[in-house]
Amino acid sequence: MTFSAMMWILILFPLGYSLGGALHQARLCRLFAACLVPTITLVLPVNGTTILAYIGSVLYEPSIALVLTCFLTAFGSRFSVWFHEFSTALLRLRLAFALSGLTLYPMALGVGYFDPYDLGYQSPLALAAALVSCAMWIMRRHMLIAIWLTCSLAAHRFNIGESDNLFDYLVDPIAVAIAVMSLFWGRIANWRMHHAAN
Repeated sequence: MTFSAMMWILILFPLGYSLGGALHQARLCRLFAACLVPTITLVLPVNGTTILAYIGSVLYEPSIALVLTCFLTAFGSRFSVWFHEFSTALLRLRLAFALSGLTLYPMALGVGYFDPYDLGYQSPLALAAALVSCAMWIMRRHMLIAIWLTCSLAAHRFNIGESDNLFDYLVDPIAVAIAVMSLFWGRIANWRMHHAAN
C-alpha cells in the first residue's frame, strides 16, 4: 500500500466516524461507520480500479495537516477531555495552517519576488527553520503545532511520500481552505454571540 493510500485511509476513518455520529450517537455505530467507509473504498471498483486508488490518481497526496484536521474534527471532543485548553490549541493550529498556505501558495504562483516553495526541495535552510520552529513550539507547549511539524518532518526525512518537497507534507490546498473557512465561521459565530448578548 502506498503512502498516499494510507493517508487517504487515515482521512476516511474519522470522516466515517463523524458520519456514524450523524446517524446515531452510539460509539459502536460510530466505530462501525469509521471502519466501513475505508473498507468500501478498498473493495468497490470504479473505472477498473478501487475507489481508493481512483481517489489517489485524481487527487494529490494529502498532507499531514489534512489528516490532523480530519482527526481533530472527528475526535476533538475526546481530546478536549485529556488536553487542557484544547479549543485554543486547535484555533492556533488552524491559524498556522491558514497562514502557511496563504503565504506559500500565492508566492509560488508568482506574487512577490521570492518563492519559498523552492526551499522545500531538500533545502538545509528550510529543514533547519522547521526544526527550530518545532523546538520553539514544544518549549511553548503548543503541542498540536509541534505534532504537525514533527510528523511532517519525519515523513519528508524518510521519503515516505512521492514528493521531495517539505511543504507538500506540511500543508495542502484542501487543509488550508478548511482552516480558513473554520476561522471565518468561528469569527462570525463569535460576532453573533456578542451581538445577541448585547
